[in-house]
Amino acid sequence: MDWSRLDSGIEVPSLVVECFANDLGPPILCDSDDDDRGYRFLQPSTAHFCLLKAAKAIVAYRSAICVAKAGFYTEVATLMRVVAECCTFVEWAAHSVSEHACAEYRARVDKLVEEYFSDNQRTVDQLPQTLRVRQKEIHDMHGQVLDVTMASEGIESKKSASELMSSVYVRFSKYVHAGYPETIDLYGKRLGELSLKGASGSSKDLESFNTLESFRATIELAVAAMIVRLKPELIERMPPAHQKWFQKMLGEA
Repeated sequence: MDWSRLDSGIEVPSLVVECFANDLGPPILCDSDDDDRGYRFLQPSTAHFCLLKAAKAIVAYRSAICVAKAGFYTEVATLMRVVAECCTFVEWAAHSVSEHACAEYRARVDKLVEEYFSDNQRTVDQLPQTLRVRQKEIHDMHGQVLDVTMASEGIESKKSASELMSSVYVRFSKYVHAGYPETIDLYGKRLGELSLKGASGSSKDLESFNTLESFRATIELAVAAMIVRLKPELIERMPPAHQKWFQKMLGEA
């Protein structure tokens, strides 16, 4: 299995996200007297929200490659649930600056971003806030945008974009919450034998590899959408190899 192909495949999107981060500028270190010490952005925006979600998606993806190499195929799926959620948030939020986004859409994104960054305290006595948004709401709102786009390009689908996104999300959420069929798959290395130390070298390697190949495209599309919507001027300042990648992605978008 050529695992290095996965590493090299995510390299350009990673570098693009780093360029985006550099353009936005670094956070500051908030050094307080209590136990809540860490980095924070002074004036966080939708761009910062997308940056953090895209960064989390890439780190989860790179972690999944390491996990896949060790043969923990069920945990690859667990991490892909993180990737799916983060990428959906990136595309949904980035679209809010589009001229095609309605006022209600923009207001909902602004509200969620505000709630996200208001959850900035981590002390022993204070529990983290819970974002008041359901993933289904994100799927429905962004799905409508994708449906219109596909229809304008003559692309037909038996299911709506919202249904497709929700299907992927629910399927991989089963691994997070240890669903029955998903967890009993740990018996998959050898017939009837529970594997708690990974199943490297088994047929599950190919399954993990194909899953990672598929989700790499998910990350690429989200990163491209983030730059095109929020910082399109960055493309011209990027190295030729990165610009070539954008030409490829814009052709697929």
